[in-house]
Amino acid sequence: MQQTAEAAVRELSVPLSSSLPATAAAVSRRGQIDALRILAVIWVLFDHFWLTAGSGPMGRLSVRLFLLISGYLITHILLRSREAMEREKTPLKTVLVNFYARRALRIAPAYYLLIWLTWNWGAEDFKGSLPWFLSFQSSVLFAKTQSWGPPYQLAHLWTLSVQEQFYLLWPAIVLLVRRGALGFWVAAIAATGPVFRLAMVMLGLDDTAGAYTLLPASATALCVGAGAAMLERRRLVPAWFANSRPWWLIGAAAAFAAATLAGWPDQLHYLILEFVWLAPLAALLLSASKGIEGPVGRLLDQAWLQYLGRISLGVYLYQNLAFAAAKWVLGRAGLATTNGPAVFLTTSVFSMAFALASWKLLEQPVNSLKRLFPYPWNRRPVDKAPPAAWSPDAQSAKAS
Repeated sequence: MQQTAEAAVRELSVPLSSSLPATAAAVSRRGQIDALRILAVIWVLFDHFWLTAGSGPMGRLSVRLFLLISGYLITHILLRSREAMEREKTPLKTVLVNFYARRALRIAPAYYLLIWLTWNWGAEDFKGSLPWFLSFQSSVLFAKTQSWGPPYQLAHLWTLSVQEQFYLLWPAIVLLVRRGALGFWVAAIAATGPVFRLAMVMLGLDDTAGAYTLLPASATALCVGAGAAMLERRRLVPAWFANSRPWWLIGAAAAFAAATLAGWPDQLHYLILEFVWLAPLAALLLSASKGIEGPVGRLLDQAWLQYLGRISLGVYLYQNLAFAAAKWVLGRAGLATTNGPAVFLTTSVFSMAFALASWKLLEQPVNSLKRLFPYPWNRRPVDKAPPAAWSPDAQSAKAS
């Protein structure tokens, strides 16, 4: 299973950044992926706080996009780390320690602040669930109890749980699996998604919490993102699949809207549609990596949208605290506090405000400690490093 670093270098000998023009326009492309992040989170908020049911296909699809982006960026980091292990003579232990330290510095501050606030500010009793949340195992807890709490204010943390479980396992595969077998491993793990979901349907468990929260249910989205990173690094992405003017995505979006509005059974979404839409989502991500042009590109290049994308973790995490604040404000104003446009908009504003405060006061200062855990290709002091043209590797390092 394990291979030498020399073989890894042979596999990854073509640097991704060499295929990208070092132009001023290239610098903005990293922001388009940030913009996709916040758009995905906004759609989740729309599902949670506008729709009467509190959940729908658009929200689940947005979660798939978020997971796909995570798999894509993390795999870029690991592929480049694998290459640099030989070139920079960096020990595997150092690569892993720095990788996990950077992940902890990015996720832990806001995550544990949210848990602390929920613990202290009037949530229902955790009833023994606190260790599950502290260890990023809420997805397993929800599957075990077949419920979304308590406390229900933290029900959305299952997505962070799934991502951290993936990050725990994925470095060993990308860094240690022999060169020719990596694609097979990605495909095999991706295949666990439909197999798991089919099994849940056959067992009559597809309407339970575990049908969505356990890692195999999301493995396909994470692995499609990883596969996109691998193909892009090897320059194997077809031009028509990811280009700067992805007009075919407009047709895909229209088809999705039609499929959603047609009111198909939930099992069809669960078994088929959520997998089918990974292809256009991957194309959208790869197009944003290159820099989308036209009206869509101009939208994704908006500075305010990209900034919100950089703090989108907090926007997602603090959504239920924002919902409580929105209900208080709307109630004081004599307005309805049930799901709808007013609740969605007010919750979104509060969530972004909380995320901004969290970023400025907590996350950004803690993230500055990442300089102590550099990736092997970026070991020069930060203040002496020359500015670099954008590449997905640079975006991966910044996002993690």
